[in-house]
Amino acid sequence: MLKILVPVAVLAGSILIPAAAPAAVPAKRVVAKLTGQTRTVKSVAHYRSLAAVHADLQVTPRRAGRVTVVLQHRSGAKWVTDQTATFPTDAKGHAWVGLVSGNRKWTYRYAVRAVGDTAAATSPLATTASFTVD
Repeated sequence: MLKILVPVAVLAGSILIPAAAPAAVPAKRVVAKLTGQTRTVKSVAHYRSLAAVHADLQVTPRRAGRVTVVLQHRSGAKWVTDQTATFPTDAKGHAWVGLVSGNRKWTYRYAVRAVGDTAAATSPLATTASFTVD
């Protein structure tokens, strides 16, 4: 016979069973990768046009959710935020982002974070490689 020992506290004739601690919610994970035709010079991807800039985003666990994407440009030694947008992923946790307008010869990057929900916590910030438009 299998016995399970459950700690209980007795208060004035009533039985108090402590609630179990909530299970730790695993964090989501985001992979952000630049794609498209580029050439790389000193770890910076060089695109020929704004329309060619394309980044694939994959959120795990692979299911529908939301991602927050931040477009940043480099100013000296720091990254400055230009724009922030939150949008949904498809049923498999996939999304993509492109560049509609921007200054040529500036160095950019995307910083991506999956928005937390009841199934998983917010992901850590994931960044793409730096890129520029020639």
